[in-house]
Amino acid sequence: MTWRTASAAVSFAVALAGWTFSTPLAHAQSGDVNAEARVFFERGNRIANDARRARGARRTQLFEEALEAYVATVRIVPSRNALFNAAYVLEQLERGADAFAYYQRYLAIEGLTEQEREQGEARVSALLPSLAIVDVASLPGGATIFVDRLDLAARGQTPAVLALSEGEHLVMLRHPHHRDAQMRVDAVVGARANVRITMQPTPVHVTLEVLGAPDAQVTVDGASVDGGVAVLAPGTHTARIEAAGRAPVERTFEVPVGAEYAARLSPGATVTASATLVVRSDAAAEVLLDGMPIGRGERVEQTVAPGSHVVTVRAAGRAELRQTMVVLEGQTATLNAELGAAGQRRFRVLPHVLLGVTAAAGAVFAGLVVRANNARNAYEDSPCVPGSNDCRALYDDVVHATRDVDITLAATGVMGLATLIFYLSNRRKQAVARGAVELSVGPGLSIAGTF
Repeated sequence: MTWRTASAAVSFAVALAGWTFSTPLAHAQSGDVNAEARVFFERGNRIANDARRARGARRTQLFEEALEAYVATVRIVPSRNALFNAAYVLEQLERGADAFAYYQRYLAIEGLTEQEREQGEARVSALLPSLAIVDVASLPGGATIFVDRLDLAARGQTPAVLALSEGEHLVMLRHPHHRDAQMRVDAVVGARANVRITMQPTPVHVTLEVLGAPDAQVTVDGASVDGGVAVLAPGTHTARIEAAGRAPVERTFEVPVGAEYAARLSPGATVTASATLVVRSDAAAEVLLDGMPIGRGERVEQTVAPGSHVVTVRAAGRAELRQTMVVLEGQTATLNAELGAAGQRRFRVLPHVLLGVTAAAGAVFAGLVVRANNARNAYEDSPCVPGSNDCRALYDDVVHATRDVDITLAATGVMGLATLIFYLSNRRKQAVARGAVELSVGPGLSIAGTF
């Protein structure tokens, strides 16, 4: 018998000798349950002792019967002795991965003595070289672990250390109120692989209740809320509350992970004085008051608190208008917005065509300069007799080449200047927005201005 086998046998004998349970049971049934579990445990002990003395197929058969008895015990009461003995029997049946799982459950029991923990850790260390170990963790923890298939039994909860068969596996996690997550891992015998997964929470149905102002208009993160119910991701959100007779206010609230959540928000302070803002525009525009949308269309009216407000009017393809307005109590302020249309280029591609022609003319000019220099050198280096036909022909070549250079230079300069003018004139015109303000301060009395 080897040292390792002897050590396991001693540990197994210690487990056979004891009978303690780590999980407390209800008092009304503890006696019956313990008695039933003891019957299976003692039967497993007897069969296991017989198996240790048997050989061959008979030995295997007896260990399988002992395993059935220990598993039945664990299903009733997961005692440390039953878990340890089941793991030892699994080792004898050469089911290392299953033995590793039982040893892990054994070591997770609270209240193990130092000797018991050392025995379990020694058995795990002896198994590791022959196993492919995968360490699974998740954020948040407590996710249920499945391997390869969801229809198979779960392999525990994160964090957990699993022993898998060698090869590629799909580790899948499930957690309440989170999206299922998965990760492929390559399990290698004698090695340890890590699976780390951050699980994403599912959206939450949030009921928004404004205390004391049930008819308040609520927007969350800039989006309107229909019927007081919004579907939001867990985390921090900002609600803007606008209620009649109250100042607009923003409230921040935290949505926890879960299926449903009720957010109770308080409205702004009561406003005794009020003013009216009217925005008219020449397009169906979106109107924002102090950065928050208050309506869309060619005419938007809103009751506001007296004071200074920033009004923004914007529409697709138009210039944006932004104006600070001071509205007094009882006053109606009207902003007439004229949003400039987006500018267009006047000449489109013509400047680019002129640029290409100018570049080509420049290339021709350079070629003619070379030709004129060659003609001049030929005339100056010729041994012809002055006044002869040969000299006259060479001189004519110089004159013609020089004239072509002058003409081409002038044309290139004109085209270059025209190209520059067209480019400067072809810049996109900036859209301009204009607005006119009308202030009604009383019956028959109003003030108007433009900006």
